[in-house]
Amino acid sequence: MFRIRRISTALVSLVLLGATACSSGDGGVQAAAGGQPGGGSPDTLPAGAQIDPVTKNQAAADKLSPTVRQKGELVIAMTEHTPPSGFVGQDGRTVVGVDADMAVLLGQALGVRVKPVGTSFDQIIPGIAAGKYDLTIAAMSPTKQRMEVLDFVDYFRTGTNLATKPGNPKKLTLNTLCGQQIAVLKGSVQEGKIVPGYNEACTKAGQSAIVVNSFPDQQATILALTSGRVDAVVQSAPPVAWAKKQGAPIELGKQDTWTTVALGVKKDSGNLEAIQLATQAVLQSPSYKQVLAKWGVDEHAVSEAKVNNVTY
Repeated sequence: MFRIRRISTALVSLVLLGATACSSGDGGVQAAAGGQPGGGSPDTLPAGAQIDPVTKNQAAADKLSPTVRQKGELVIAMTEHTPPSGFVGQDGRTVVGVDADMAVLLGQALGVRVKPVGTSFDQIIPGIAAGKYDLTIAAMSPTKQRMEVLDFVDYFRTGTNLATKPGNPKKLTLNTLCGQQIAVLKGSVQEGKIVPGYNEACTKAGQSAIVVNSFPDQQATILALTSGRVDAVVQSAPPVAWAKKQGAPIELGKQDTWTTVALGVKKDSGNLEAIQLATQAVLQSPSYKQVLAKWGVDEHAVSEAKVNNVTY
């Protein structure tokens, strides 16, 4: 479990949540009850699931940079408002989700501690570039632009989905959004690649452009929809499906536009090979399937930790 503490700063208009956790090879991962994304009850979250530990992969550990080997720790940037990938649990201090569990398994495979640090999605890459974090596990899809700063290792896959009000009063689909107000996650592949592609189609058809409203976290996009500020949310499928499962009054469309999701590590850090070997070991372990099953995202599994597997 990851404990976080709140830190304030006058220089940055952002609250960072720092977290510390130790992963070891002598016990399983005990998950905590989560929060209430989308207005759901904590009773509906997968509390107390036991995940088998991953055996240390010595070949991967040997490839870690001298800096990481010396400190025995990886600082990992995560989102904290994008369930089921990563979010703050019911106690207000514990980071839970797919990415939190994956971080523990990665640390076990490498034989190092993991220190997750929560931040907003759009601040992850600048933070890695500035040396605040060693890598990120944050449901991030590789893109050519992101690869200017990071190298990526696949650990998941996801599709894009549309969320509307119940009954889908405007009968919207991902291909009929011209002229509509939509919400996206700031810094997401939907904001940067997928919706602009839809807008190009609108322009070619002589229709009004999609009006894009960017929000800092998934919960804000759902609130914008339920409050009537936007007509739809265009987001990765797992977060909107999770929000609906937790009781958010929304309707989901058909999942489309599958993309890979990857860990991101700073270029020239000397840790890429170690991360790839350790991630592959995790993907081949029963623990990986246990994590996905726990969070209800079994269909999003991948079998190969590909490097820089760019979709866009």
